[in-house]
Amino acid sequence: MTTVEGTVLNKYTGQPVAAVPVVVRRHRAFLFSGESIDSLTAAETDAAGHYSLSFEAAKAGSYRVIIVQQNLYDVENGFDGYAEAERGTANHLDFAVTPYKTVTLDVDTNKGGKTDITFGYVTWDPGNWVGGTIFYDTLKAHQGFHFLQTIQVVPNRAYRFNKTTANRYKVPNTYYYDFRDYTSTFVERAVGYNDTTVIKFR
Repeated sequence: MTTVEGTVLNKYTGQPVAAVPVVVRRHRAFLFSGESIDSLTAAETDAAGHYSLSFEAAKAGSYRVIIVQQNLYDVENGFDGYAEAERGTANHLDFAVTPYKTVTLDVDTNKGGKTDITFGYVTWDPGNWVGGTIFYDTLKAHQGFHFLQTIQVVPNRAYRFNKTTANRYKVPNTYYYDFRDYTSTFVERAVGYNDTTVIKFR
């Protein structure tokens, strides 16, 4: 029998986090078909943030213990991360998580006559990568942009927010497009756990 138990705590407040699903998945590697995943068992944390699981482990494969909660980020293991349980033993695996924090993008800008505009963000410090595209537009007729948009980010990290404009050209005799004439504007900002953060692009 393999057992797994531990606690889920808020990384920045030290408080237990209740009702968090914790799942064990078995991963098996096949020669040609890639990786197969079996969900074995799951439990939710109690009011003290504690969880406990047990399962029969096969002789082969690895066992990954994963936090499954969309509004929480696993600070130590990352967005797609996991802790690994050793089969046939009693495992103690604690998790440190944080809720996401809201950043508001305040946009009052234009493409400057170009065809494409993109807004995005990426972490700008050591640690697990976090980032993505916030908004984009590819119609040249759309030149001016005035809006507020919120995104959810991992707190206590430094970010680089960006606005990029470019011209899109069709490559002759192909179905492909090329991008030229890039212009980028960057705003670097540390987003704290208790901050109210507004990023302005003008």
